Amino acid sequence: MAQGNAPRLRRREPRRYIGTDMLKIIGLLLTVQGTVGVALLQNGLLNMGGQTRLELWDLIQTDQNAAQVLAWSVLSKGMVSLAWPIFAYLAVEGLQNTSSFPRYALRLLITALVSEVPYDLAMSGKWVDWSSQNFLFSLLIGLVALYMVQEVAEARENGRALQVLFPVGAVLWTFLFQTQLGILVVLAMTAMYFLRERPLWRDILVAVLGLATIPASLSVLLIHFHRPGPSMFPKWIYYAAYPIQLLVIGLIGYFLL
Repeated sequence: MAQGNAPRLRRREPRRYIGTDMLKIIGLLLTVQGTVGVALLQNGLLNMGGQTRLELWDLIQTDQNAAQVLAWSVLSKGMVSLAWPIFAYLAVEGLQNTSSFPRYALRLLITALVSEVPYDLAMSGKWVDWSSQNFLFSLLIGLVALYMVQEVAEARENGRALQVLFPVGAVLWTFLFQTQLGILVVLAMTAMYFLRERPLWRDILVAVLGLATIPASLSVLLIHFHRPGPSMFPKWIYYAAYPIQLLVIGLIGYFLL
């Protein structure tokens, strides 16, 4: 039989996945975009904190540039909404893979504390503002709750009812301390943890939660195609990036705009 007539098998193209470093970089870039939108556009150029809604409406009706700045600021806030599910997912991944939860939680706590003044400066134009605490506190509260869930699951066979109490308590803590996106972050992290063996249902539930900040649902695509792997960069680079971008952009808005 002639081999020239044999059908050729099509080579299956390898699936393309998103590595951990790439996912973190995407999340950080989206966060920077959101910080620019609030600190430089809303608080700086538009001075939204110092105007009533009626005054702002009159401004954008009479000034085309102001209308464009407002549009860009809204777009920027929409883009940062893509970031929070990414970091919630990475935090849950970190919980499952860390060799020492106390060290992991301590790093996050220190970064959250260091970030608070830069966060206040960037978000409100004030050096101290108790009306809202930065996003890392939301992640930390969610992580502690899930760690307790994990501990109860290992210690007790029938501890389901007790496990539910920790995420509920975490939601209350985020509400009490007014942490950024606190309730959504804790609910998303809880869904990601309990549905970690069912990625399709995890993605669906997180997408539904993301509808509260509509663009966030789109980040499920990035999460779905993520495959964990070793990082090329030291951990401290990612921890330092968040407060540094807040501080730099906050200072630009405070002194130059």
